[in-house]
Amino acid sequence: MAGNFEFSFIESVEGIIILKISGELTELHGESLKDFILKKVKEGNIKFVLNLRELHYINSSGLGVLAGLLKNVRKNKGDIVLSQVPKVIKNILDIAKLNSVFELHTSDEDALQSLNISDNKNVY
Repeated sequence: MAGNFEFSFIESVEGIIILKISGELTELHGESLKDFILKKVKEGNIKFVLNLRELHYINSSGLGVLAGLLKNVRKNKGDIVLSQVPKVIKNILDIAKLNSVFELHTSDEDALQSLNISDNKNVY
């Protein structure tokens, strides 16, 4: 039984794109997210907040989509941070050891602040 998946553009704040992710993130469903983010990276947008408040399922393929996107965005000197991560999704990130790869924030505002602060960090 295939579940639903949606992502929607919430807003862009100082060049940082905020997306709301909802439903189930699998490889099949993640392709549209991947295409959108990679297109934005090519356009010069390299910072993203993914609000996961309404994401209720992610499988290993979905984790792979997120990890692959993060790798691509960081290669372009950007970042992806996660906000409002539900406990069930956080547990999966913990098990997959991705909690140490992605920054997790309790609100979009905290996530935005984190990405803005990263502008002031030394690049090495």
